[in-house]
Amino acid sequence: MQTALSRLDGVKSVKHTKEGFVVQVLENKALLADALEKAIVDAGYGYEGATIEAVGKVEKDGDNYVFVARASGQKYSLTANEELKKMVADGKSQLVLKGALSQPEEKEGKKQPPAIEVSSAKEPPKDEPKKEEPKKEEKK
Repeated sequence: MQTALSRLDGVKSVKHTKEGFVVQVLENKALLADALEKAIVDAGYGYEGATIEAVGKVEKDGDNYVFVARASGQKYSLTANEELKKMVADGKSQLVLKGALSQPEEKEGKKQPPAIEVSSAKEPPKDEPKKEEPKKEEKK
């Protein structure tokens, strides 16, 4: 199974845990739920779903929420929990989201973006201030 998952485009690493497999995706790549499901089923296993944790920007579109992953630009439709709704209402948009990943059925012949049913939302860790490199003086 680890081999099948690690062969997917964009996969950085695969780790087996008691709960299942943890797939770490390269930050600049998008990995879709249906690609994960296909790899798992093709390897002879049953697919019970996937959980995603990603950093990006949450946008509100009417009553709907959309998430855009930071580096890949992959868009996800969101089922927002109360925690996420409050954060967005408080003006926070750069967030780390975790939740169940799915690929909705096509609507009117159009492929829908992957979806995240949000289980947790938090602000990303603050970057540490960059240390200034000491200036090197050239000898003449």
